[in-house]
Amino acid sequence: MRGIVSLAIVLLSVPVIVLAMQFHRSNSGVGTPSAYLEIEKPYGIDGDDPALDESGIPVLCYHYLSPPPGPTHMARVAAAVLLNVPTLDSKHFWSLPVDMFEAHLKWLDENGYETLTIGEVADVMQGRRRMPKKAVAITFDDGERSLLDLGLPLLEKYDMKATLFVVTGHVGEKWQGLDMLTWAELAQLKSSGRVAIESHTHDMHYKVNTEGGGTEPVHQFWVPEHGDDDQSARVVADLIRSREEIKKNLFVEPRVLAWPYGFGNPRLDRLARAVGFEGTVSLKAGTARPGVDKPWAMQRFTITARTTVRLLAEMVGDGS
Repeated sequence: MRGIVSLAIVLLSVPVIVLAMQFHRSNSGVGTPSAYLEIEKPYGIDGDDPALDESGIPVLCYHYLSPPPGPTHMARVAAAVLLNVPTLDSKHFWSLPVDMFEAHLKWLDENGYETLTIGEVADVMQGRRRMPKKAVAITFDDGERSLLDLGLPLLEKYDMKATLFVVTGHVGEKWQGLDMLTWAELAQLKSSGRVAIESHTHDMHYKVNTEGGGTEPVHQFWVPEHGDDDQSARVVADLIRSREEIKKNLFVEPRVLAWPYGFGNPRLDRLARAVGFEGTVSLKAGTARPGVDKPWAMQRFTITARTTVRLLAEMVGDGS
């Protein structure tokens, strides 16, 4: 009975939220729903994306997990998924409810997938490790607390592994509305044997204003793919600091780098290689393809609050 009441509340709430958001947009100049959902390109994909047809190792990029949603949040998600209206803020957009995360893991388990760390994916790409018949890599960006509190118990339950790309300059802080894990908690994740820790830079996860009135990730502003503005030393210093912090606090050598916002370029990747990284990951939708690609700018599928089990199945190649 309680479930029926909750469902009724959700269904009744959707029109109210939609009307409220439409009124807000019409009176505040907020952009179109599609523009809103492009919070940080590249973002999630739909079932018609050609990247879903690629063979290789699917690498999934999660950000945050959230407790099971109440009726209000369910209504917001329903409005965003079914009606494509901007009812999810940035944190909610990137937060997958923990029960849906468990549904993802359960589906992967039931369909025979072996999880690899991103370092193991790089080994496959370099021919140093065999490729499992059905492989997938689970990654998390930033280093927010929910991976420890909500994610680790489920990784243990389903006997799976993941990789965390941590912004080392903000460990243990309240940062951008996030409760970041401490070094002791990151060590707990590492010692579980379930989570490999890699770098998401030390302090380059922010954007700067550009002359054209827009914004750009600072690392790309310092080292653009083309042009004369080249502040490579600043990027190198940050990457070295990130590697040193991980080695000092976790006694492990980071192998793979996730560029902030998923944006890198060949010049940046060469700097990453020069300081000791063996690969990088992006947020361009697609798979890591052994025999075709090198472990640089490895593609990942972005997971958002809108990623259903059905879309997950399409990402890893078993969609109907």
